Amino acid sequence: MIFDRSAIVVFDTSIFVGLIFEKIEEEQGRALEAFEHLKRQGNHKLGVSEEIVEETVGRLWGIGQRGYDYILELMETLRELEEESRVVRPTKDLNNISIRFPIPSEVEHDTHVIKTAIAFKNRNIVCIVHKNPRDFNLVKDKMRRHHGIYVLTSEEYIDP
Repeated sequence: MIFDRSAIVVFDTSIFVGLIFEKIEEEQGRALEAFEHLKRQGNHKLGVSEEIVEETVGRLWGIGQRGYDYILELMETLRELEEESRVVRPTKDLNNISIRFPIPSEVEHDTHVIKTAIAFKNRNIVCIVHKNPRDFNLVKDKMRRHHGIYVLTSEEYIDP
């Protein structure tokens, strides 16, 4: 997606996990391409909360023996953007963030992703990038209408 000014991009856990598996060629998809797109967009920053990192690390750790290597790969990948000061963290406590519409049960497990995006909204263009349209499509229009936040698949983010 092309934005006319800087944007904060919040990746769902599925994007982080996907980009690691795509990097090591264990999975096909467009998560790695979404990450590379973000890197090329000089006015896009990656918005990451502690909750998103914890969920991602938990999913990678749960894989077993190789999970540790995947976590190291994730940290190295994030360091690329961190060194350019393009990783931002919310200054607001996610527990104090209000969502202005009821969250469907199918999306409850991603409430922390939604709250992370809302935490960055203060005059910023914000978008959530995900791999799971089945869940996020349930809140896509409401996020735009109630919070001014774009909800995009990796394809929509890459191909404006």
